[in-house]
Amino acid sequence: MICCGTYRSGLVVRERITWRLDRLCHLLYSEGMNLFNVRCLAAAPVLLMTVLLLTILPAAAQEETAMKTTEDPSLEERCRREVVELHQFFQDWFNAELTKDDASFERFEGVLAADFEIVGPNGRKTARADVLPGLRAAHGQHVGKEFSIAVREVESRTVAEGVVLVTYEEHQMAAGKPRGWQSSALFRVRDGVPNGVEWLHVHETYLPGLGE
Repeated sequence: MICCGTYRSGLVVRERITWRLDRLCHLLYSEGMNLFNVRCLAAAPVLLMTVLLLTILPAAAQEETAMKTTEDPSLEERCRREVVELHQFFQDWFNAELTKDDASFERFEGVLAADFEIVGPNGRKTARADVLPGLRAAHGQHVGKEFSIAVREVESRTVAEGVVLVTYEEHQMAAGKPRGWQSSALFRVRDGVPNGVEWLHVHETYLPGLGE
């Protein structure tokens, strides 16, 4: 895809150069300055260089900006991606598709802030110190139940510098029984973790008809 993009960018630049040269020649001719005039031939290299600079530099800047945007996703985008990826971890953990070891569990433990807490749909608040052993012990608890998690309606907004609020719906299916809740998650920038953000707080509320 990068090669195709580069090829198309080259065509665009070439078309721009051709168009601007045509316009330049037309302008010179309309002013009675024949390009084959000795004085015009002497000025042609300067004029050509001017056209090239006016065409190539803006195109190069646009391409660099586009590449930077692609390679460096926004903070909100990384937070939304973190929501989806961690819920995939939950599904794999509960289905025992991940091994029950520290290396696998680090995907969850490593992204929780030291002061993380969650308010479940039952209204109970749980701190990080209690969340970790509870989830570790739940490894494989849905094996054989055709358990799945779907994350829907993911939205985000920046609430402070380096802090993003993400809202989403979590839908679970286990043994043919659906459950679901609306979740709000607060994220903060942190280096050294998969998406460069850590979970600060989560609040869950049962969706209508999908509670316990």
